[in-house]
Amino acid sequence: MWYEILKFELTYRRKRPATYIYFFLVFAITLLLLSTNSIGRMGGEGLVKENAPFVIALFTSKVSLILTLLVSAIMGVPVLRDFEQGTESIMFVNPIRKIDYLLGRFLGSFIVLVLIASGVLFAGLISELLPWRSDENLLPFSFTTYFQPFVTIVLPNLFISATIFFAGGTLSKKSIVVYTQGLILFVLLLIAQSLLPKIDNRTIASLIDPFANIAVKLKTMYWSVSERNSLIVSLDGLFLVNRLAWLAIALAIATYTYKKFSFNIVEVSKKGKKESKNINEATHIEIVTPNVDTFFNCKSNLIRLIHLSVFYAKSLFREGSFLAIVLAGVALLVISSFEIGFVYGHVVLPTTYNMLEMLRLFELFLMIIVIFFTGELVWKERGIKFSPILDSSPIPDSIILAGKFIGLTITIIILLLGLILLGVVIQVTNGYFDIELGLYLKTLFTKTFLFVLFYALLAFFIQVIVNQKYLGIILVILISTLVDFISEWGLEHSLFRFADVQMGIYSDMNKYGHYLELFTWENLYWFGFTSLLFIFAIILSVRGTDSLLKNRFTLSKHRLTRPLMVLSSSSFLLFAFTGSVIYYNTNVMNEFIPEKKEERMQADYEKTLKKFEYSPQPSITRVKLNVEIYPESRDFDANGQYIIQNKTGNPIDEIYIQQLNDKQLKVSQISFGCEAQRNSEYEGHGFHIFKLGKSLQPGDSLTMNFEVKFRMKGFVDKNSNTDLVYNGTFFNQYYFPNIGYNRLFELDDDKKRDKHGLKPRERMLERSDPHGYSTPSFGLSASKIDFEITIGTSNDQIAISPGYLVKSWEENGRNYFHYRMDSPILNFYSILSARYEVVRDTWNGVNLEIYYHKEHSYNLDRMMTSMKESLKYYSKEFGPYQYQQLRIVEFPRYQVFAQSFANTIPFSEGIGFVMDVNRSEYDTPFFVTAHEVAHQWWAHQVCEANTKGATLLGEAVTQYSAMMIMKRHYPETGMRSFLKYELDKYLTGRTTETKKELPLADVENQMYIHYNKGAIIMYAFQDYIGEDSVNAALRRYIADWKDREDRFPSSDDLLKRFDEVTPDSLKYLIEDFFQTITFYECKTEDVEVTKTSNGNYKIDLAVNFQKFRADSLGNEVEIPANDWIDIGVFTKDEHGTEKLLYLKKHKMDRNAKTFTIEVSSLPCSAGIDPLCKMIDKHPKDNIKSII
Repeated sequence: MWYEILKFELTYRRKRPATYIYFFLVFAITLLLLSTNSIGRMGGEGLVKENAPFVIALFTSKVSLILTLLVSAIMGVPVLRDFEQGTESIMFVNPIRKIDYLLGRFLGSFIVLVLIASGVLFAGLISELLPWRSDENLLPFSFTTYFQPFVTIVLPNLFISATIFFAGGTLSKKSIVVYTQGLILFVLLLIAQSLLPKIDNRTIASLIDPFANIAVKLKTMYWSVSERNSLIVSLDGLFLVNRLAWLAIALAIATYTYKKFSFNIVEVSKKGKKESKNINEATHIEIVTPNVDTFFNCKSNLIRLIHLSVFYAKSLFREGSFLAIVLAGVALLVISSFEIGFVYGHVVLPTTYNMLEMLRLFELFLMIIVIFFTGELVWKERGIKFSPILDSSPIPDSIILAGKFIGLTITIIILLLGLILLGVVIQVTNGYFDIELGLYLKTLFTKTFLFVLFYALLAFFIQVIVNQKYLGIILVILISTLVDFISEWGLEHSLFRFADVQMGIYSDMNKYGHYLELFTWENLYWFGFTSLLFIFAIILSVRGTDSLLKNRFTLSKHRLTRPLMVLSSSSFLLFAFTGSVIYYNTNVMNEFIPEKKEERMQADYEKTLKKFEYSPQPSITRVKLNVEIYPESRDFDANGQYIIQNKTGNPIDEIYIQQLNDKQLKVSQISFGCEAQRNSEYEGHGFHIFKLGKSLQPGDSLTMNFEVKFRMKGFVDKNSNTDLVYNGTFFNQYYFPNIGYNRLFELDDDKKRDKHGLKPRERMLERSDPHGYSTPSFGLSASKIDFEITIGTSNDQIAISPGYLVKSWEENGRNYFHYRMDSPILNFYSILSARYEVVRDTWNGVNLEIYYHKEHSYNLDRMMTSMKESLKYYSKEFGPYQYQQLRIVEFPRYQVFAQSFANTIPFSEGIGFVMDVNRSEYDTPFFVTAHEVAHQWWAHQVCEANTKGATLLGEAVTQYSAMMIMKRHYPETGMRSFLKYELDKYLTGRTTETKKELPLADVENQMYIHYNKGAIIMYAFQDYIGEDSVNAALRRYIADWKDREDRFPSSDDLLKRFDEVTPDSLKYLIEDFFQTITFYECKTEDVEVTKTSNGNYKIDLAVNFQKFRADSLGNEVEIPANDWIDIGVFTKDEHGTEKLLYLKKHKMDRNAKTFTIEVSSLPCSAGIDPLCKMIDKHPKDNIKSII
């Protein structure tokens, strides 16, 4: 019998248009995403091919999330449909077994679901044949690439979610319960994602994700480019465990559904039995006839609107599924609050803006409520068969639909108020009491509220137009999803991105700043548009039995009352007017540059001007600036004078001046201390050529005067300038004219270069290139300069630039500050202005200052201590500090970094000032301060050549310096946490390499190499040869190159010094650590502990060790090992904290070895490379716990 029911279900689905619509949507969306730039989001960019097995697996896992929407529409209703249509009595009175009924319904629907989902597979296969896809970005076709993830990811996900949705619809007999169950699956995924930043949580995260997205991500997390292009995501490890665990859960749910489902027409409950006893008792009921108001005017309609709004709002709060969605969202927020802002080992304080970023997680739940419950509200009366009564009433269509919309709006407002309360509670429970209720209200009741409101209006419109609840829900979800991709399909302007209104980054220093102007206009724009949609929904709403859209259009002219005409006209005018204002500001007053146009501009710059790159040009030797900053309008005026000198061996006839190609920046005047004729041929690129009346001879100098004006005009659509702001201005020398061709303006991506007929581009010059080693990596157009600047700003702000304060004064209601350096500095300087508080101290006659935002005093002591300890250590080990002052200056968190200029360190409010040091795994403010202070030596005393390997000298050595400060505050076990996160960042960073991975000695400004790998390598290197030896090499290196300008050092020069202090037995480390890409595989196989007769503990430790060399794409070859590697044993103190009992290097001259170690205390764990000093992709198996 089950087979007959299965055939009936297949026949029913075959006749439904929705089945074909669903297949077409799945096929079309998959094909669109695979064949456009959108595939880059799934990893198909850089050196990873667009159809690589890794990319297709990741893409498939993402698409399976979208398929879940279809699962709810198909699998939630097979049994539910019988109850909604009243056919359950026909089914249940026939001689059908319960197992046959349920199995037939389930399998019939599931087969249809799989056929619809096969659109993913067919679209993938067809996408390989599309003519516009470049062969260079594709691997040879492989059916397995598409079929394997379909079988291991899509089909299990379909079965798991199908079982859950089928159970929900069968047991509850309510469609809204089906949606709620789907939400629970997504909540589990979100919880799993929130656990990912903490490395120790990743195993549990991969297991609780029902879609296996996390398991796939973790399995491929450290795959190299080569592995991502070649390896299939095999079903093993945590991926296999996840699949088996969730399939077991699905089978358990299926069994429970079978047992709990009642195959009876009438269900008898205990409550029913109790009530049946009184069935024959007569009861007299007094009927009171109410007074009925028969007036229908504006006042009565307003009263009806209020009553209906309150009624619909209350009905939502009475829905168990609605409450379940809200509780699920609250649960997610509570779980996320335990690690607010946790990123790579550090945690931020629960400031109000950080809380608001966390509360954004609830936007998903608000969207779910809006999308699903809009469908429920529109269909409410039809669902309970009350629509004939309501439709025959004289209540206007506008009142009914508006009542539903306002009821939903009231619900949203109540939830937003609840979010504020939850946010405050979380802050207080974390011991944070600086509550900003105004910021909560401003953000949640503008950005969040309006975003949800616009989608609510859209959802009402779509539900009315399509007149199919499930299809309407799916269409709204698709629109909300595709908005994220629309920019990649050429529609980049905000006028096309529905409701995608950005309020900008909030900064305690600058608040929402200039973002609010564009935010206001765009919200008015979308409000006008969605209001128009809602009015269309009113005049096209279903009333009565005729639901054909054609007939509703015919009737709409009778429903378009005068008030609706006024409202629709007003909405259209608002929409058109605000759209015009936005366009005028973004495209007329300013320049809107689409991505493809920007690519062409960069390619044209190189094609046109590359010939000037190595033309002899003078160097800047002196800079004198007068800068007037106007924070209130975000403008500045500047005039300056350069002294330029011919340091080449040839006469110079032409001077090339390059400026930022920014419409807001205008270099209004450039003149020289001699006659010069201006050539305007290339000014479209911001490139000016001046023909000198008299050649500038070698060694001669010339003055260059200029004026610069920067004017903000209106607002821009994207890439809004955050350098000049109301409070917290921070910009640098790039805003002023520079000399010569600038490689930074070239197109860097090799795929894009190929489209424009350009050859692949090396990121940096070879170490042997004379143009490279004669140029410093910091500072354009110069080596070192004399520097002087006067800055004017508003009367409530302090302006700061490198140099010593010569004078400050007030004039014409503005503050002025005159700075001058007493020795040459790099042509690398900054200008800052904000309302600052200052804390001051001294160290050995050096003035220390921290300029900070008044509310950000949390970590000042840690930063000041770090400055002192860094100056002490670096001065002793590397040489004296060269200045009489050192200051840290806070700037807004639009960028999250710190940057070291001469004696001045701008420091983002988001990287140290609001860190919660007590809950972090290591002290970020302390470490970052130490790192930036180290740059006063490794950049400002010795600046490396602008060649490959430069950032080994400038950044990896700086990381080492900071770690030597940090390790004096942490035990070795504490440093393990830091090294563990650095290893994780390196291994994940190399997977997205766009050109080629290089050894440290050849690094091309690749942050994952010089920062993350550099930290591990330098820490391990000093551990092997000794901190004193490394420091001795660095002292010699700095003595060799300090203040030289004829030539700048390369990584060869540093490695030469390292080689001198490295014992012969360890010289292999120079090659392994710096000159090649070397990986290690350390694993502890077994640990056995026995107590000895003298009370000690004997440990037998079996370990494995392998060593690999990789090329630039990640292809690895095992090489013979003959290395010294740490073997360590841990115990726990009385507080349960791990501490080292034993740590010693042992020779690993073969892959497997067993060591016998005797310790005096009871060990808790032991292993090889226990402190994560080696580059190991699987550090988790280095140590084994001792039971």
